[in-house]
Amino acid sequence: MRSTRAVLAGFLTVVLSACVAYSPPPQRVVYADAPRPARHPGYQHAITDLQGAREMIDRRRPEDGRISRDEQVMHDELSAAIGELHRAADLDGKVGPPPGPDVDRLPEGRLRAAVVLMRRAQADIDRHEDNPRVRPLQQEALGHLGAALDAAARIDQQVGRY
Repeated sequence: MRSTRAVLAGFLTVVLSACVAYSPPPQRVVYADAPRPARHPGYQHAITDLQGAREMIDRRRPEDGRISRDEQVMHDELSAAIGELHRAADLDGKVGPPPGPDVDRLPEGRLRAAVVLMRRAQADIDRHEDNPRVRPLQQEALGHLGAALDAAARIDQQVGRY
């Protein structure tokens, strides 16, 4: 017969092995002041939408005729807004891979589609910005976008449709 000491040692070995095998993983420690990655890349989404809008404006067909002054204004203002948003995203630390394009359908007509994309970008940009150093860039981008939307409205008045 085994001694009590040997039985107890065997029992403790089994119990300790089970405890080690089933111990929970160590908890991850997160410090309150540690920088967190950006979770709301609104500027990145806006940049993608504005680049799509600019591409729609530039996608001309021969029957479209010469580029109008307002189309050129739209192109230039969108380029300026994209530049401001790149600077804002860099300054705010919200730089990353660009998100994929939205997959929902756009309306017929290149200028109408551009306006839809500009309005989406406007909604992405026009959110509360908690970084005071980025707010002027945000406002500049909104100003450029507003000028592009005004040019689109002038085209709509002149032509009666996009």
